[in-house]
Amino acid sequence: MSLHPILADTEEKAWEKARYILSRVKENRAKAGIQLLSGASARQQAVGSRRLLDFAQDSEIPNFQALFN
Repeated sequence: MSLHPILADTEEKAWEKARYILSRVKENRAKAGIQLLSGASARQQAVGSRRLLDFAQDSEIPNFQALFN
């Protein structure tokens, strides 16, 4: 996994862009038949992964964590 900053002229535009990217990822995964995993058993054990998942759980976009499972 890699993380890339989402840049825009304003913070609100950056969030709009992030939401759009997330919707496209979900759409592409659905078209490819990739199931989104959920539940504790799907979580990574690495400390960094756990921290990222915890952050995602508390993020403005509720299903953001599904991308990392």
